[in-house]
Parts: sequence; structure tokens; C-alpha cells
Amino acid sequence: MTSGHSVLDVQNRRRRHHSTIFQANRPTSTYCLLVATKTVPLLVAVEAKADERFGLTVQQKLSSFQSNPQSNGVKRIERIRAALFGETPNQSDIRDLRYQLLTATVAAVAEAERQSTQRAVVMIHEFVTPLTTNKNRDSNARDLNQFVARISGRDDPLEAGRLLGPFKVPGKPIVEAEILLYFGKAVVDISLKEKLRRIAEREDNWDGKGSKKPNPRVLSQARDTLESFFYSVINSGRLWKTPFVSSGEDGHITIQWNSGDHELHLEIRKEGTEYIKVWGANIENDMHLGILKPEDFFKLWDWLNE
Repeated sequence: MTSGHSVLDVQNRRRRHHSTIFQANRPTSTYCLLVATKTVPLLVAVEAKADERFGLTVQQKLSSFQSNPQSNGVKRIERIRAALFGETPNQSDIRDLRYQLLTATVAAVAEAERQSTQRAVVMIHEFVTPLTTNKNRDSNARDLNQFVARISGRDDPLEAGRLLGPFKVPGKPIVEAEILLYFGKAVVDISLKEKLRRIAEREDNWDGKGSKKPNPRVLSQARDTLESFFYSVINSGRLWKTPFVSSGEDGHITIQWNSGDHELHLEIRKEGTEYIKVWGANIENDMHLGILKPEDFFKLWDWLNE
């Protein structure tokens, strides 16, 4: 994670932390809370996310609260709005934001004050699995970027592997101390790790047609290539898509992405890695082969998703 801090010494770690900042019987829940030190104390509030939405919008929550005369939800939203955005006449500037992102952020700031730290990081930890969809993940990324932009006043997308900040928020009436706020994002492709693990377990004649088991050296190259490709894509703010992965009859590894009428293939062998771009049925006119180099990652990914 790129930031102004080096390696962090974890001082306190709690899973599924509950904050009671609203003094209500429904505390805000955070997946994991870390308090770390390395010259300056730092609180990291981690929100785990697959592809489910960041809850309802503020407008939807307001409608729900207003339909229940006994709810103090409207006052709660007023307190959050003031703490994150300052005193404004109404909630119109935040109605389109996701309520969960507001509560997670203000809870992190409040907990940083309680822990006597000057810096708070809201970290979104995204998991890519066989059940997640690119459509939902892309929608979540837009919601997250919209929220961060509203806090920061800037249009910089929140890229995985980097921190955005520090930003100052009013804090009052929820906190009195001045807390510097950061946002971060981490992405883990569990599906890809599982695919590589299953391929590594193949033995000779795994397909009943005499195909060789994957070559260990090629498997290592495949892991390194996919890791480099993965981090290049997500660290640039682009949306990662899990590929199809298999092994060939001679033990080489085949990786394939499909997007519309574009296909991108990687053939990983002991001698090196080739890429194949396919955009039609004509082998001579609708296909291009080349040797994969790290500087090709962005060009190939952008071509795939045109």
C-alpha cells in the first residue's frame, strides 16, 4: 500500500468491531479494526466487500426513517452530514450517496478519536470470487469514487493499492479532535487463486486424452505473470476481470479473457509468454500474435475492453 507510512506495527486488532457513536441500540459495524504505529498512530477501519451494494442511498434511508415517527434516523443523518460535510441547510448534497459509506467513515473518525490517534483510514477490502459479477463490482466502484470525491472535492478515482488523503472533515458534533482522513482500497481475486491451485493438482492424462500435467516452472511463470497483470490493472483504477485458466496437452498454461467480440489469450511456456488478440473468425486478418512484455499490459487490457 503506497502511503506516507512505512511498515506498520499493529498494536491492536479486532474483527467485527461495533461502534456506538450514535448512542442508539443499532451500532455501526466494521469488519476489522486495526490500530497501528510507526512514529505516528494510525487507525485502519476495514470494510469487507464482495459485490453487494454499499447499502441504500441516503435518500432511501431518509424515506424509511420519515415513515416511522419513532425513529431518530433523520437526526442521525443530520449528525453524520454535519460531521463529514459541515453545516448546510439540508441533506440534498448527500442524498445520492450510499448510507453505509457515510456511517463507516464517521465511525472510523470517531474511533480514531477514542483511540487517541490523529489519522484514520477507511479501507475497502474487495474480494473477487466465482459468485461476484463485473457489473456489480463496477457499480460499487462508481459509488465509492462518488463518495470519496464528495469528501475530497477532487475527482481522483480510488485506485487499489494506494491511499488518498489526508482530508480534513468538520468532525462536530460527533468528534471534537481534528482527525486526518484517508481512503484506501485492496482487491483480492480468490477465484483466480483457486483456479491455479486446481490446475497445479492435475496429473498426467488429466483429461483422458494423454495431456501432460502442468510443468512446475510454467506454473510459477503463470502465477508471476497473472500477479503482475492483476496489480497493473487494479492499481491503475481499471476493473479487473477474472480469466479462464487451463493447461494444454504439453503442460503449458492457457489464460483467456472474453469481452464482446474481443478475446485475449496468453500462452505461457518455458520459453516465454505469447499473447494472442482475436477479434473475428479470419485467422489472417482478425488475429495478432506477440511476445508479452510488462509494458503491454495496459494496451492489451484497454484493447480487450474497447
